[in-house]
Amino acid sequence: MITIAVLVAVSAALVWRRDGLPGVLDILTHDVSLFGGILPRVLAGCLLGAFIAEILPHDKVSRSLGPKSGVKGLLIGTAFGAILPGGPFTAYPVASALLAVGADFGATIAMVVSWTLIGYGRAVAWELPIMGTDFTLWRIVISLPLPVLAGALGRFVYAMSAALLIDIMLWGSVAAVGLIAYRRGPTVLNASLREGAMDFINIIPRIALGVIGSGYIAAVIPPEVITAWLGPNSGWFGVAAAVLAGAATPGGPVVGFSIGAVALKSGGGAPQVLAYVIAWALFAFQRLLLWEIPFMPARFVWFRAAVSVPFPFLAAAIAMAIGKP
Repeated sequence: MITIAVLVAVSAALVWRRDGLPGVLDILTHDVSLFGGILPRVLAGCLLGAFIAEILPHDKVSRSLGPKSGVKGLLIGTAFGAILPGGPFTAYPVASALLAVGADFGATIAMVVSWTLIGYGRAVAWELPIMGTDFTLWRIVISLPLPVLAGALGRFVYAMSAALLIDIMLWGSVAAVGLIAYRRGPTVLNASLREGAMDFINIIPRIALGVIGSGYIAAVIPPEVITAWLGPNSGWFGVAAAVLAGAATPGGPVVGFSIGAVALKSGGGAPQVLAYVIAWALFAFQRLLLWEIPFMPARFVWFRAAVSVPFPFLAAAIAMAIGKP
């Protein structure tokens, strides 16, 4: 909004410099008139969306258009978009209302794409008179599968977006750095591949032990113990206990994150486990003694650890305030 306001102000200043005050007032008068004509439609669309959100039963919408509605939900969304009357002032508030009452991204994408591509209102009022009957009908027929495909793709990308993005960035980085190593010569590339493969072979047992072992650890630790000390109702006492546990946890990422996973599986609260992980990452005693102090001045290390103490508490406070993760 700020960016648009700045752009409008700069554009108005350029018009004033080129055409003077009459040019600015002429455009302002036209746009104010256009704005006045749009307002009732926007109000109608917002009210329609609000009424739909209140009237439609959430359970039925979730069954018909929710994540588990399958192809049927995509077809219903497509059909609804095709018969939805009105312009964007109607379509987008209705789409927002559907999301609010249980429709998933895929079905809503199918609805919006269907409204834009095969909606009868636009076709009858605009496309038929301008483009002709033959062209319009064939374009609609050819476009019929596109909303379903868009909805299916939307579901896939939404479900896989985080992992897919991480994989793309990670392997893209590998490819870029590998290309640099290749350009420096086969010797550099082969040495890098050999060292990376050896690191991978060495770390696999640790990761397997941590990932698989966390389930057994979670089964052994009494859930009531975790819940009492680190549960959602433990409050700031649980956060403080988590910070102390994080600072006292030995071992590397496999140990630290595995214990965090155990705590979550056994009923630990998200803010408390968040505080544990951040405390372990910032000032676990083993890392300070074995790695940081040998390389850095001791005074710096202890000072760095001391100024980091508030951060796990701050992270827990933010997690409590926003209710995430």
